[in-house]
Amino acid sequence: MKSKKLFVDRIEIVGNTRTLDEVIRRELSVHEGDALNAYKIQKSIDKLKATEYFDEVQVREEEGSAEDKKVVVISVKEKESTAQVRFGLSANDSDGFGGFVSFVENNLMGTGRVLSTDIMWMQQNRGVKIDLSDPRFWGQNIGSGIRFGVSDINRKKFEGSLTRSIFIAPYIRYAINDKLVHKIGYSVSFNKRMFWNRSLNKWTDNLPEGPVKLDNGNTIEFRNRDIRGEEYGKYTNCELSSVLSYFDVDNPYDPKYGYDIYLTNAYSGSLERKSVV
Repeated sequence: MKSKKLFVDRIEIVGNTRTLDEVIRRELSVHEGDALNAYKIQKSIDKLKATEYFDEVQVREEEGSAEDKKVVVISVKEKESTAQVRFGLSANDSDGFGGFVSFVENNLMGTGRVLSTDIMWMQQNRGVKIDLSDPRFWGQNIGSGIRFGVSDINRKKFEGSLTRSIFIAPYIRYAINDKLVHKIGYSVSFNKRMFWNRSLNKWTDNLPEGPVKLDNGNTIEFRNRDIRGEEYGKYTNCELSSVLSYFDVDNPYDPKYGYDIYLTNAYSGSLERKSVV
């Protein structure tokens, strides 16, 4: 006897107190009006678990508005927190002693957006980076984001230089197929590099004549002064980057093993240079 074909009357979502309904629905492979398909329902469960927003995801069927229609009820139990904090300490000859703190919120205000902040503090190298991304920009299967940050690299002791930078970098990411993903990014950085002139006791963008004695006791002499001099002052850098990644695992929603292949291209240049006043 041929079984009767069933359809999805409607989909109800229960248990989500923070995550928005639309964030859950966009991960579903089955939709209202579709034929009831056990494979698509299981795939939806796997995709919801892969978001790592929930401790539990369960699905049950209830009677719909007609004999051939079912109500699909998706019950979720949200994690107490979707944030992560990491920190560490490090020491090296060029940067000295210091450490870093990293904070990542994977479900910002229940919207599915990701906010990450990285703070690094070393004796000669300090910086802050912030990244805000949306894996489903405008509800589409396209990810977008923007990164910005500041850095202060002090090499006064080793090479007599100080570089300060501010950058902003928007990017988009889209899936070509289930395993191939392409990311395109564009970044602009505003930089100022100065040289420590001991005779004037101040930072300047002009390299001094003759040998230079550094704070660590070493003496250096710049060769190709015209070329090296172009490295100092205020300048703007732009970079267009492309990353093509191939991701293959045994199970995309609960991977046990697999591999990644990346092909990266970048084109960069400097727009202008101005002397530091």
